[in-house]
Amino acid sequence: MEVDQKQNNQQTCDANFTANVRVRKRMELLKRLVPGSELIDNNDYLIKETLDYIYCLSPSAS
Repeated sequence: MEVDQKQNNQQTCDANFTANVRVRKRMELLKRLVPGSELIDNNDYLIKETLDYIYCLSPSAS
């Protein structure tokens, strides 16, 4: 039983690591796509700025 628990914990850690890597890569991509966002370190603020940028690009914003 203890071996199963350790294996399950390892799988959870691996999944968390993979998810964190994917999020970090996507945030770096957003920083390259959204003008002026290269220096933003806060993910929440980066997402807000990205949404504002998308809104400004939309035809209804003009």
